[in-house]
Amino acid sequence: MSSILFHAREAGVATMILALEEYLQDQGFNLFYDVDEHAADILTNKRHGTIEEVDIIICGYDSAKTDRTGKFLRTVKKTIPTIGLLDSWKGVDRFWYPNGELRPLTDLLIVPDENIRDYLKNKGMPDKLLIALAHPYIEKLKNTTLSKRKESNSKMRSHFRLKDDEKVMLLLSEPLHSKTGGYISLLTKDVSNGQDIIQWLNNQYGMKYKLAVRLHPLEETTVPAEWLNISSIDFDDALALADKVSGLGSTSLAYAVAYGLDVRCLDKEIKDWIPESSDIPSLLWDGLIDNGVFQNQPDRVRNITMSASKLRSFACITNEINRMLV
Repeated sequence: MSSILFHAREAGVATMILALEEYLQDQGFNLFYDVDEHAADILTNKRHGTIEEVDIIICGYDSAKTDRTGKFLRTVKKTIPTIGLLDSWKGVDRFWYPNGELRPLTDLLIVPDENIRDYLKNKGMPDKLLIALAHPYIEKLKNTTLSKRKESNSKMRSHFRLKDDEKVMLLLSEPLHSKTGGYISLLTKDVSNGQDIIQWLNNQYGMKYKLAVRLHPLEETTVPAEWLNISSIDFDDALALADKVSGLGSTSLAYAVAYGLDVRCLDKEIKDWIPESSDIPSLLWDGLIDNGVFQNQPDRVRNITMSASKLRSFACITNEINRMLV
């Protein structure tokens, strides 16, 4: 029986691993974990392991500035097969240092979108390393049963004491890159007509919806007292509570689309916003919008299920693992 070590430091890849681990266990793999930082908040109570006791490593990539992934891969020194996971459409340039040098690479890199695969290849990533598979957490969300959705929705509505006829509009906020080099919360931004986003959302949806927000861990801002702050609940429960969702380039928005919610991307509304503000290259953005990754309103784009259906299921990772272990 082969053993896998998951190496993760960030929340996004931890969510991906959480959606994947049960399937790999059912396939007979022993799973070990080397997790820290935000990943440890999601992958809790896991069996710790080291590279000496496993047959293959699956790891996420942190930022080039932090580069704990690079240091880890240098330690491995190609003695064990390695598979990298890109969990997001954000930060796809993380595989290069600021000076343009490629960071240490895994033997195989799995990405969630053909557009990303082509972008990385055109930027200089070796084509033989890249494979596009459907995101396992998106597959999980798409397959959530109606009874499970209703059960979670009822539980969350009771928890927040919502009235029977009260619908929820959820803003999936995110930290945006500022011109000064730091971050600014989406919740503090202005829209194109000069209103701040809180006022604008209140005017757009406040009469019909109870407004709610889910903040990213990097955001430090004040949530309006009349809004629901659902940042601390499980993301599955946050989606179950929502009737409508808005946001920008957060991967959470793609999750909401996959869950089947009515999702509005605010890329045309937020003042001075460009894709790079959300850590997404402009070269990628139009393709992501056209493929329905961040919005599923029928007048703008196709649903993500149409673009995702072109990708092989993430279950195909077992074929890659077995091939590398031969």
